[in-house]
Amino acid sequence: MLLNFIDCLPHYLRDGFSVQLSDFGTMRLTLSSEGSLTEKAFKTETIKPRVTFTPGVELKAALRDNSYETVKEKDKKEKEGGGETPSHP
Repeated sequence: MLLNFIDCLPHYLRDGFSVQLSDFGTMRLTLSSEGSLTEKAFKTETIKPRVTFTPGVELKAALRDNSYETVKEKDKKEKEGGGETPSHP
């Protein structure tokens, strides 16, 4: 089912449809581009498509109940990992 959804989603978005995923939320295509001084100077290559997701009421409510905490950034040496490369069997 999910593979079928992934195959179909781009076609619906490209055709201008919003795709509602039950109470989970809605996906829609938005476009942005660089401005130009004249219509003739506009280049379609600057158009950037983006998929915008708007969560549904139940998902918003579930996320509202989350708690968050501040985490300190690790030292650069720790970020890069350390230790040894695992051996492969």
